[in-house]
Amino acid sequence: MLPAGAVALVAAVLAGNQIARVLRARRAIATFLVLCLGAIASATLTPLGAASALAPSLPAACDFSRLELAPLAQLRGVNDTSLNIALFVPLGIAVALLPRSWRTLAVVVGAISLPVAIELVQLVVRPLGRGCESADVIDNLTGLAVGLTAGILVRVLGTFVASRSAGSARRAPRAEAPLRDDG
Repeated sequence: MLPAGAVALVAAVLAGNQIARVLRARRAIATFLVLCLGAIASATLTPLGAASALAPSLPAACDFSRLELAPLAQLRGVNDTSLNIALFVPLGIAVALLPRSWRTLAVVVGAISLPVAIELVQLVVRPLGRGCESADVIDNLTGLAVGLTAGILVRVLGTFVASRSAGSARRAPRAEAPLRDDG
């Protein structure tokens, strides 16, 4: 996973400017978006350490045993559920900070589709040694929703603060010019 994370970091830095142009976003946000996607890919689509030994024992179908939000008890510690949620929070923040446009809407649709795509890849590419679980999709979408909410709050607060400071600058009394004594 670490080599894939390093590749994600390099790709984010190299592609950030181009993605920023396409999305008409600030470079930092575009770079963060690419880094989030790379982190997700490296955490979910790299082979597990014992992948070759596990591949034959993996089920040939997805586990649909959980189709609802995770119980709060599962979020109290570091485990698969909490990590699956946490993995998608930064992506949600990055998406929420993009400027509103049809391109951003396409990114939102892609972000929502991403957990399903990941689970399908995990199901089909058996040498990864990963299992397909509906719970992972639910947890990833929960993290995405939390991140989108946090990003929207940051955006709204930023707009509020900017408008307040612009308003106070307009209302601030002007300093009067000192009187000149020419004589």
